[in-house]
Amino acid sequence: MITMGPGEYTNHQSAVYKNPDDPNPPDIADNFNIDATAAKFEQLGVPKEKIIIGTPYYSRGWMGVDDKTGTNGMFAKAVPGPSKGPCGIWDDASQGECGGQNPFYYIKSNMETNSSFVKYRDPASKAPWLYSRSKKEMYTYEDEESLAFKADYINSKGYGGAIIWELSGDAPSKGSTLTTILYNKLLAGK
Repeated sequence: MITMGPGEYTNHQSAVYKNPDDPNPPDIADNFNIDATAAKFEQLGVPKEKIIIGTPYYSRGWMGVDDKTGTNGMFAKAVPGPSKGPCGIWDDASQGECGGQNPFYYIKSNMETNSSFVKYRDPASKAPWLYSRSKKEMYTYEDEESLAFKADYINSKGYGGAIIWELSGDAPSKGSTLTTILYNKLLAGK
């Protein structure tokens, strides 16, 4: 299951839990998180071992982020639409549709180290984001801490595992950081 999808405001791409401050309409705010979606599948009778939780190895981004709304770029008004974000290195700018898609390895080596971005972490949703007030850009993504938390969540719920989208976004030259976390948390010792 993949719960990656933006609403009207900047938001997390694949949060484990809902943030009560999410200003999106309830059908989005209450449901676009792993815990709520997995619970619905369980209520419908899907066996826990068949519930596979998705994790993105890439970012989603927004541009034109209004710094007078939201908090540090999160839950802020921005240029609307999932294809109207800043162009990431995985976007096809020639098509005029950009979603701020950057692989994890690029985020770690080029964005987290860029002084125009500040990294934040949502204590309710358990997810990180980067925000540049000067560029008016916000990016949501999975990092080592959020993925470790997600893997622990999968184990605690007895779910069947994780699906990765997209594996090539990991950092193979640095030891496949994210995939190693999943392996150690979900498979090692079993």
